[in-house]
Amino acid sequence: MSGTENIRKLTEEIKAGYQLVKEKKFEEAKQKLEPYVQVLHSKEKPNVRLLVNYSIAQFGTGDFEGFLQSYTEIKELEATNCSEEQRIKQLDNFFHQVMDHLSKED
Repeated sequence: MSGTENIRKLTEEIKAGYQLVKEKKFEEAKQKLEPYVQVLHSKEKPNVRLLVNYSIAQFGTGDFEGFLQSYTEIKELEATNCSEEQRIKQLDNFFHQVMDHLSKED
């Protein structure tokens, strides 16, 4: 396989993970995205879209500790464009909705 084919396959795999999150197939999404988070995301070179989708999959699978770690990391990032800013705001809104819901159950 050529380098271009490898990149295309990698991109398709990540997009498939994003689609699984949209379909609420969180366990499959988490499994698909996790290796890419470890390789394609770092504090020095953040991948906001990947980390936001992964954190949603973590929450959907009940991995609340992992979700909170990812959420904390995302909150420390600065968005570099409008798309990243929007994703961070969406996750922040989601987090606050969950916290409001939990506080009402008490």
